[in-house]
Order: sequence, then structure tokens, then C-alpha cells
Amino acid sequence: MINTLKIGKIGSSLVLFHGFGAGFGFWSPNLDALSRYYTVYAIDMPGFGRNTRTPLEAETPEQAEMFFINTLECWCESMEKLHGLKKFALMGHSMGGYLAACFTMRNEHRVTNLILADPWGVQPQPEDAQKRLPLKLRIVSGIVKSLPSPLAIVRYIGPSLISLIRKDLINKWSTILHGQPEVPANYIYYLNAPLPPSGELAFNKMAPNFAWASRPLVLRMKRALHNEISPFEGDKPLSDSLPICFIYGEYTFMDKRTGRTLAETLGANTTYHLLAGCGHHVYIDDHVNFNSVVLEQLTKTNF
Repeated sequence: MINTLKIGKIGSSLVLFHGFGAGFGFWSPNLDALSRYYTVYAIDMPGFGRNTRTPLEAETPEQAEMFFINTLECWCESMEKLHGLKKFALMGHSMGGYLAACFTMRNEHRVTNLILADPWGVQPQPEDAQKRLPLKLRIVSGIVKSLPSPLAIVRYIGPSLISLIRKDLINKWSTILHGQPEVPANYIYYLNAPLPPSGELAFNKMAPNFAWASRPLVLRMKRALHNEISPFEGDKPLSDSLPICFIYGEYTFMDKRTGRTLAETLGANTTYHLLAGCGHHVYIDDHVNFNSVVLEQLTKTNF
């Protein structure tokens, strides 16, 4: 079962994929603005949030990716029967951006517009991978590798740990929640407390070094769009007419330069935006400008 929030009853449909360790509530700064013009479906990604958890049986990066994609395809079939959701614009953040692109390469018949907000997994892992990571991420990567699952320590200690190590994320919500730091900390904890940690483990399989994907988009989307043979089985060519949009934060730790290069390679129907003053969580750092960029992109929807 995929936990789903449907908001808005006008316009075409927009589906939202959140990032690692998050839930659909992370889109709260955006839902009101987007649902004024579109019917928005925000979901908890498979293996995360308030979804039914099943043990992960994947052994390879491709199998881990398909753990997500197969579940999302089943969700689409269910939503089509229940709500007539046949086609939709698709937006994903971070890990959700990566999976949105992967989903589209297998299901373009459903996707009318693809928006990647500070996506993870664009660039291949460089030879000096560890040196390129900021110190904070190197520490996090080392801790994650030593745990039975990436968020196990959060489960053991609770919301207080989130408040301590993710003050940056808690502070982002202060203007929206009027200074209630316990709300996002508790939300993040209870999203990730359930077992088994199938979403975390699937992400671990896809990410050999936490920051980079085993099956990076720069090696897949370019070839898919230009009808070349992808090095990864299952990827299908994307239509030249599909609108694609990359949105990065100026201070993101993601490789925005590779993202820009990919966007330029994909052609005239692909746009690239760099939002000043924003970090990785670009959808909340400047949600007003972010929402404006998204709404402008959605006017290009390919029906």
C-alpha cells in the first residue's frame, strides 16, 4: 500500500516523489500553490513513510531500483482504476528525482512533464569520490556503512538525534511552523521508525558510496533521448517532445555542473534553473520562487 495525499480538484495531474528518509509532508511549502492549478498526488515512496513495509529481496543495484519502480507502477495502475489517473506530470526531489527519471524511462506513456528538483544520482562516481565529499557527508557516509541500515541510529536514539544533527533542516521549517522544532523532528522520526527498513536498504544497494548512484542518470538519459543503446537494461528512449526541467540550489552539495551539462545535452525541451541562495532542499529554501519555476514548467506539459 502506498500512502497517498490527493489535493486539488482542478487541472491536470501532478505526482510528487520525495527524497531519502522523507515523506510527502516535506512538500507542504508547495502543496497550496500547486494545487490551485493542478490535482496533486503526493505519496510516501515505497519502503518509507507510512507505507506497508515488506522485506527487501534485492541483491543488485538494478533489483533495488526495480523494488521502487515495480511498486510505483502498481500504484499507477491502482490510481488509474480509482481516480482515472492515466497521465501526469512528475516531480521528484533528490532520490525521488532519480527515481522519477528512472520511472519515466520505463513509463513515458504516463509522464507528460518531468521535473527533477536537485536530483541525486545524476553523475557517476569519480575515482576520488571520498575526497570530493564535504567533511560532513564523509562522516555521515562512514557511519551509514557501519550500521545495519542507514537510519538505524535514528531509530535507536529517537527525535532528539534529528534535532541535534539536522538543525539545518529543522530551521528551514521554522517560518512555516512558527517555531515548533519538535514537529519536523518527530515527523522525520516516525516516518523512519517502522521496520523492515526496505527503502533505506534499497537505496544502499543503489548507492555504492551514498552520494553516487551505481546507475547514474548522465549515462542513461542522454542515450535514451537520442535513441542510443543505454548501458543499463530496461531503459527506453525518451521522446524529444517530453518537457524536462532541472532545478538546483546555488549551494547544493549535488553536482549541479553535471546536471547543467546533461540538461544542455538533452535538447530544446529541457530547461535548467539555479535558484540563488538555496541549498539541496530547494523546494523549501525559497519555496515562492521554486513554486513559480514549477508552475511555469507545467505550462509546457506534453499532453
